[in-house]
Amino acid sequence: MNMDINDKLKYNVDCFKERYNQWDDIEDPFEKAIKKALGDFTFRTTKKQEHIDVKGVEGLYKQICSDPNNSLINRFKDYGVDNYSEKDVFDEWHKTTCDALMNVLKNLYQSIHYGKAQKIVNMTFKYLYCIGNDRNDNYYKYCHIPLDSIILDWIWANKSVFQDAYDKFNMYVLFQHQYFENWSNLDYSNNKFDGNRYSYMFFQELIRAFCEDKKITPLQLEFLVWPQFQWEKAAKEFCKQTENMLNINSNMDEKSANKLLNSIYELLENKLILIDWKNDL
Repeated sequence: MNMDINDKLKYNVDCFKERYNQWDDIEDPFEKAIKKALGDFTFRTTKKQEHIDVKGVEGLYKQICSDPNNSLINRFKDYGVDNYSEKDVFDEWHKTTCDALMNVLKNLYQSIHYGKAQKIVNMTFKYLYCIGNDRNDNYYKYCHIPLDSIILDWIWANKSVFQDAYDKFNMYVLFQHQYFENWSNLDYSNNKFDGNRYSYMFFQELIRAFCEDKKITPLQLEFLVWPQFQWEKAAKEFCKQTENMLNINSNMDEKSANKLLNSIYELLENKLILIDWKNDL
């Protein structure tokens, strides 16, 4: 089956949408999208401040959306053509929105960085993209790609592809993994590099440079990259563990997706022989 990039994007968006129930039964799409995004907040790795009792998505939603003067849902509802007409205008809206969100989160949780706030904001856009309604593509034109471990690992795994985009920054340092920060600890900086770590905006500008001639936006790119690279990582780990059991050595990192799939078939066949012992008893 031959699919162009738009077909693949539609397929992946549809697959992502099907993972959740009642997409079409939505009274308030902004509330729905924000609550979905809060599910990606990774509560298990975020320590609460002392004497704070915020329970799950519903509890956090009330905290960040109840104050009309500092409400995340109001910021999204007020997000209009003035905010997405230019890249710099969108970036400023994104920063002020994340800063306001961080001010609330810091009262609730310890060690809150821009990386945590961007995940909520960027994933809200991703869910709104799935819900659709009457928003056109311009609404999402300058949206950032949601950064997490999958996306950052994908960037590094494809560092040779990103080299041309990286060279446009004239940073006079080699593109190195030691400068990557955990996504949740990323901080905002227009300087992109502080001599020790790449900033949040470094990765966003890197992705934008990568997307320039590909007729796809960073947010759309995430729908393509995330499921593919998640599968590749899982497949390589499966092959690695199975090879260890079978005492086989090979370099999974150098295998293409097709070769990796063939390796899984072969390893499964060999492993099933080893574990199918019931009829021998």
